Amino acid sequence: RLHELLEMLSEIDSIKWIRLLYAHPAHFYPELIKEIAGNDKVVKYIDLPIQHINDNMLKIMGRDVTRSQVEKLIQRLRGEIHGLILRTSVIVGFPGEGKRAFRELLAFLEEAAFERLGAFVYSEEEGTSAAAFRGRIPGPERRRRLSEVMTLQQEITFKNNACLVGQTVEVLVDAPREGGTGWLARSYRDAPEVDSSVIVSGSGLEPGEFRKVTVTHQEGYNLAANCAE
Repeated sequence: RLHELLEMLSEIDSIKWIRLLYAHPAHFYPELIKEIAGNDKVVKYIDLPIQHINDNMLKIMGRDVTRSQVEKLIQRLRGEIHGLILRTSVIVGFPGEGKRAFRELLAFLEEAAFERLGAFVYSEEEGTSAAAFRGRIPGPERRRRLSEVMTLQQEITFKNNACLVGQTVEVLVDAPREGGTGWLARSYRDAPEVDSSVIVSGSGLEPGEFRKVTVTHQEGYNLAANCAE
């Protein structure tokens, strides 16, 4: 009944953006997708943590979905929600992740081209079932795999950012930029704390307000922009 909650929240006048975070792929259903697509206050951004894509790894991780189900869900989300930004998270070096499974994950990430991605190296935690699994991956190899994933994602992110240069977008102003001029802000494409920022030049801005800005260039993973109004 999450779609009902989103609908009720959208009726609160003081709420402008509603962002759906950590939406497990196994828990989507038609009414929820329809609500996200049709509710103007629900930003077209979904955090969809897949963790992996290889069927054996998904089973070991207890994800309750298959590769085919993940692919069909992504296709449906992109097909039904205009302007959708997809964020995901993956774990590399999980016990049992052979070279073939990792290459499958890497190829999938290139094909899916998630707009936002967080990647993490598996680390043992005492008391978890995975801590007793066989097939542990050496630390240096885990870190190498992480680097390969992040290099790929950097190319995807920079390509997407380049397409935004020259466009006017709405941002939420967060705070003055520490140690420099300008303000840190976010478009609907950016979740707080985990995604990039839009660095806005201009005066008279206030934290918590929404402003229209024109993107001028990239600054690493971030975008730079000038106030458009």
